[in-house]
Amino acid sequence: MYKSTKRLLLNLSLTVGASSLVIGLPIAITANADKIEDMIHPVDNTPYLKYEDDFLKSDRGDILRLPIDENPIPVVLGEMDEQTKEYIVDGINALDEISENINYTIYDYNDFDKPSDLKYISFNMIDEIYSENSDPAGVTYISWDENTAEIKYPIGIELENYWAEGYWDEEYTQSVLTTIVKHELMHTLGFRDLYKDEDRSRSIMYYQLGPLTQRTFTEEDIEKIQYCYDGKEVATTSHPDQIILANYTDFLDKNKKITTKHDDEYSL
Repeated sequence: MYKSTKRLLLNLSLTVGASSLVIGLPIAITANADKIEDMIHPVDNTPYLKYEDDFLKSDRGDILRLPIDENPIPVVLGEMDEQTKEYIVDGINALDEISENINYTIYDYNDFDKPSDLKYISFNMIDEIYSENSDPAGVTYISWDENTAEIKYPIGIELENYWAEGYWDEEYTQSVLTTIVKHELMHTLGFRDLYKDEDRSRSIMYYQLGPLTQRTFTEEDIEKIQYCYDGKEVATTSHPDQIILANYTDFLDKNKKITTKHDDEYSL
């Protein structure tokens, strides 16, 4: 999540037999989980231990991870204009190109028949995301199996319409929306928000969206994804060129529509 007067929130909905988590920017993570005394299947955290401090964890302390297989993950885009879809797809494709094992197939909601196992990620635009302790730009809803620490489908991501309503010109709108999408997709992989000042330059998972925030996956992000999900010790895949939000502060100064509603940093 990112921080500003607009905050990015990750909500994990509670389901029976599963744990749930809420991650918000800049608010703290809270968890509400059913207590299970005996673990039926021991969880192997070994593939993730190198970056364990960057992961969300279950009440039992297991690293949360997204189960993947040879089939692409369906991503369903809700009702939104074509340009907004294009910007969201840019963010999805950026992650798809990083990992050999993580792949997505994108559907319009009108063309998607939900599979019986409900394995999909959905993106929806809403007018305003409300949170008592934050003003989020986006929110991701996940739950997990306490016995396996696997994140459960379906996963829902909501983005606030404000970011696609024309307060930004095309280049800036694309940069902001794709940044939020990349950040939220990292949450679906189990990665948490980062809060230290040095995290601002090293990862897209820094919780604030502001002038110095990363707009694309850093080399460290790429290595984490590939190490944890592709089994690669060293990152070898180059990330695609992304629009960098340059002169962000100058742009805000010139656009009163934005500055009258928001400060110069935004939460994810």
